[in-house]
Order: sequence, then C-alpha cells, then structure tokens
Amino acid sequence: MKISLVGAIHQQYPDSEIVELVGKIRSAISDSANILEIERRFYNHLSTMGCPLAGTHIMPSATEQIDTDLLISMGGDGTFLRASKLVAGSRAPILGINTGSLGFLANVQPEEFEDVFQQFLDGTAEYEERTMLDAFIRESGKDEVYMGSVLNEVALLKRDTARMITVNTYIDDDFVAGYDGDGLLVATPTGSTAYTLSVGGPIISPATSSITLCAIAPHTLNMRPLVVPEGVEVRMEVQSRTGNFSLACDGKATTHRLGEDVIVRLSDKRLRVLHSREYSYFTTLRNKLMWGHNVRKSAR
Repeated sequence: MKISLVGAIHQQYPDSEIVELVGKIRSAISDSANILEIERRFYNHLSTMGCPLAGTHIMPSATEQIDTDLLISMGGDGTFLRASKLVAGSRAPILGINTGSLGFLANVQPEEFEDVFQQFLDGTAEYEERTMLDAFIRESGKDEVYMGSVLNEVALLKRDTARMITVNTYIDDDFVAGYDGDGLLVATPTGSTAYTLSVGGPIISPATSSITLCAIAPHTLNMRPLVVPEGVEVRMEVQSRTGNFSLACDGKATTHRLGEDVIVRLSDKRLRVLHSREYSYFTTLRNKLMWGHNVRKSAR
C-alpha cells in the first residue's frame, strides 16, 4: 500500500513538534508494511530540520491526480485544498492533519492521527464525499477552455480596487441579475465555510447538493445570496471599465479580458475525505465558530 504525504513549508507548530509528528507517521506506516512517499519540497524542508527520513521516498512532481492509496495533508486548510487536487476524482481518500490554525477541512488533530490511521487500516474509518465544481472560459465563437476544478469556490473579481464590475449572471441561460460590486462567488457546500462565509453567505452542509452564488461587496444592498441545484450551469458575463477581470479557482487567479464568459458546472470529480469514527460536521462548526460560546463569561 502506498501512502503519500503533502505538507506546508510554514507551519503553526514548532519544528520539534513537526519532526515528532512525521516520526509518528513514519512509524505507523512502516509498522503496517506500507510505502511512504513525501512531496519533494516538503521532503527537502524536513531534511533541513534534521527529520529522519530513512526508508521514505520522494513523490514524483504532480499537479494532477496521483497514484496512491491514501493522501495525508499536513498543515492547514490551504494545504488541504492544494493536496485535494491530487486525489480528486479517484478512490484514494485524503486525511487532513491540522497543524495550521482553523482547520475546517484539515480536522484531524496530530494526537489523533495514529487512531485514525488504524481505523483506515481496519476499514472502520468514516468517509465523506465532497462535491466539486468545474470552471471554464468561453470566448465568443470559440471552444470552452477548462480552467480547473474547485473544492471551495470560483471567484470573479475586479482588477482595479477603485472601480466596480458588473457580473451579468445566467442560470441555464435564464437571466438572474447583474451583480454590481467587487465580484461574485460561485461556491460548493464545502466552500460555504470559506470565502463565502466572509461575505455573508449561508453555511451549507457538505451533504447538501447545491451551488451558492454570493455577491462580494454589492453596490445594491438587497442582493442576497442565492442557492441553486447542483445540476445547473452558471454563466457569467463581466462588464468593467478597466477591460479585464480576475478569475480565481480556489484562490489561484488568472486575468481575463471582457468578452470571455465564465461557465461553472458540477464536476464529475468527487473528493473522498477520511474522518475518524467520532467526526461530526456540526461539532466542527460549533467548535470552530464557537457557537454557544459565552464571550462575556470567558472575558471575566
């Protein structure tokens, strides 16, 4: 069995604790007669920290799906997002160890790893499938160009900080509205606790089949978040005095000219996420967002 490890170069945890955690991962995997491969840049970073890496392998450079039986993401939610692209659409699950800050996606704590990994080996772990979206650019008279798959959101953003853009939005060619403001987000349920949350969007359970549209700093204050079925096509035309706009797929941005429509559809890819048997999405929400937490009492 092949286990792959992707990690953040800059971690919230001290180097000594990172080395200790990698040691636990190596030990758990070697005890089970598995192969551990580590992405090159993280491998090199661990080497500079004096982390023992004997018996491990360097993962071949990859930006798309890799051949593995389990992918471990070690870092925060940003590392998890980057790693997710490597196993999206495959049967290999991803396990996120949180050595970052918030940890919505990477929700396994370092001290829980050995138990969760054993559950994976025993076949008793919990799995959850997360939906993804595909983004395309289409210029008039030309074929669609695939821009990427996202776990969180597709964002259309203005390039000039001093000016608004208008995003004329269609659902299955049915005109919805022209969104005037800083841009528009098209998000998955997973993305409802990411960028969408910060612009006032609803929190949507990942088990829900839907797509959310949220305006970013709308000029018209009655522009509210809109939730639509996952099977629809969302098409967006941008109007801007600057002649261009940004398209960000899970934070990776590219610049485009007016006349290039953005199209978003449900992806055929799914992400298989590995959790411990004790995992609860609502417990994660309650803890991470401190729901029910008495701020006045804790401030005394």
